[in-house]
Amino acid sequence: FPNDPDTGIYRSNTNELSLATAGGQRLTINSNGNVAIGRSIASSRLHIYQNDTTTSTDAGLTIEQDNTGDAVAQFLLTGTRRVVMGIDNSDGDKFKISTSADLSSDLALTIDPGNGNRVGIGITNPGTKLTVYDNVNNTHLVRIQNPNTGVGARAGVQLCAYESSGFLIAHSPNYTGVTEWADRL
Repeated sequence: FPNDPDTGIYRSNTNELSLATAGGQRLTINSNGNVAIGRSIASSRLHIYQNDTTTSTDAGLTIEQDNTGDAVAQFLLTGTRRVVMGIDNSDGDKFKISTSADLSSDLALTIDPGNGNRVGIGITNPGTKLTVYDNVNNTHLVRIQNPNTGVGARAGVQLCAYESSGFLIAHSPNYTGVTEWADRL
């Protein structure tokens, strides 16, 4: 540009187009149609590169919604599966992951930052720090599995308080150790 010689559009390589600001290459469209931001080579359709110590709002990728819609990113396998994740503007600005075209149906995960960062799997309004919901009878809601065998092989849940802790431990009937719930405080 005449009044700004270190900013403009130029041919960076054969069949490539680049944009520069302040003398630095900022965006490149490679010959295969891939777009690189912050570098000259894109290893995917959109490659965003950052090499600094920034951890604030200048870092990464921002998806912004300035109206009543949701700020979302969508992942699509054509004709097979769609997964949407983002901030649900109509439900208390909760972060959600859904397996449909919007965040209000087919919910997989909810993080509720307005309610102590509660996490819900399969539920919109988690009532505790972690709530797992499934309305199908005879299903296991949570499974913790250790594929190892022998002495000391177990999968458990540890419940901790400030002064003490407890364990809930279950073992397979094939294991010769404890075969039922154990309570240790």
